[in-house]
Amino acid sequence: MESGFKSRALEVNLAETRETAHIVTASMSTVHAATNNQNILDTVPKSGAADLRKTRSVFNNIILTTTGAARALEEILPEIRRIGFMADSVRIPTSTSSLIMLNVTFKTKLEKTGEPMLTRNLINEIYKKAAGGAQKGMVVYSDRQNVSSDLVGYPAAIVIEGVETHTRTGFIPVDSGTLIECGVQSSCDINIPVAHAKIFGWYDNELGSYVNFLSKLTVYVEKNMP
Repeated sequence: MESGFKSRALEVNLAETRETAHIVTASMSTVHAATNNQNILDTVPKSGAADLRKTRSVFNNIILTTTGAARALEEILPEIRRIGFMADSVRIPTSTSSLIMLNVTFKTKLEKTGEPMLTRNLINEIYKKAAGGAQKGMVVYSDRQNVSSDLVGYPAAIVIEGVETHTRTGFIPVDSGTLIECGVQSSCDINIPVAHAKIFGWYDNELGSYVNFLSKLTVYVEKNMP
């Protein structure tokens, strides 16, 4: 179930940015509340266990582990397969509410002034528009400085922490020799702009995000059954 609600939150988060510019690569880390498959106390791992952290006490540790969110996301957004999306999870000793930290690198363009087109304000405006439009109720945009307990029971797939959205634009230098090798006749070196964005999104991995939308899906199915 964990990868289900995490993937839903991640899909909503990433889907809003993918139309803005060409995604070069992306990764996600989730700071995740404890789940039922973790141990209350340290236990001895089974023979041949690959992940020795999973048997450590959930109450006393920050535990780095894996997540199935990347594979699940590829089923929802198949185009993500081409960028080799990476995902990991850090379990913390809280009962609910988790945080996605999404890192996306875009191939972008510059304004005529030389300033980057992809900015913090642009990304936040995309989420604000989604929160008031087709994704209303699923995406919530917040300018507050939230902590995890603020999101307990919050009925949204993702709550964007707009005050923490950040972007940086850099340049990949390509010399004329490399361009000629690629079949592009040029006597000049070029610099290709790329923008990196970091986006934070909260979700209540129990009542708020998962159970709320599972209930909505159940009602929808019941109403539309022949």
